Amino acid sequence: MSDTYKVGIVGAGIIGQVHARALEGVDNATVVAIAEPREVAGRELADKYGAKWQSSYTEMLANPEIDLVILGTPSGLHPEQAILAAQAGKHVITEKPMSITHDGATRMIEAIDRAGVKLAVIFQNRLSRDVYRVKRAIEAGLIGNPVLGSASVYWHRSQDYYDANGGWRGTWALDGGGVLINQSIHTIDLLQWLLGGVASVQAHIATLNHRIEAEDAASASVRFHSGAVGSILVTTAAAKDNPTRVEIIGTKGRVTLENNVVTHFDGTGELSDD
Repeated sequence: MSDTYKVGIVGAGIIGQVHARALEGVDNATVVAIAEPREVAGRELADKYGAKWQSSYTEMLANPEIDLVILGTPSGLHPEQAILAAQAGKHVITEKPMSITHDGATRMIEAIDRAGVKLAVIFQNRLSRDVYRVKRAIEAGLIGNPVLGSASVYWHRSQDYYDANGGWRGTWALDGGGVLINQSIHTIDLLQWLLGGVASVQAHIATLNHRIEAEDAASASVRFHSGAVGSILVTTAAAKDNPTRVEIIGTKGRVTLENNVVTHFDGTGELSDD
């Protein structure tokens, strides 16, 4: 492999466009192919970045020049697409969630291991500066022992949003659920990451404001491996988008993140980048 990664992006929708734009700022990577069955969308994105448009994903995988593929496709397609990429000797970056089932995720990992390639799942919010600082502060004991945590996502999504692109969002087969697994997954991931993973959960889901199969509102009570307990409240049925919020209460202080930015910290020291 050369010093520059040759990248193939699967899907020319919003997420595929985001990845193509982000790769412009990466010195050792370049987009060489876009796999997208819709010709107009595929050609438009490919032409913008000097890449080749291909209607077939399997044809793209046959290109020996490609080192890695980025999956910007409906969630339910990730396992089979990742497995095909691994079998073709390509590294894989997949959008969240990596799979909508445990079995699918397991098969992905097994295929990646057999092929000796790498798999990465996009959870970019962990890399936000303030989120990283909060993680370090909790690990350093600046808020004492965490006892409570909460995550909230109160967003608005229209029916048109769910109906777009073939209506895959909010379906069990391709989205794997609703607001929990899709729109609020990054915020939920931060809560469990900051508090050491989930030991048990009880939840309620409801579909209240959209014509979709899965939930557009959910609440959950969570116990974390750290011993802390917490809550999750999420919806896409709010009147407007509100800031995402993660709050951790400890025995020596409290920290609040809104849209991944610290809005409150009263621990026993100062937040640090170190």
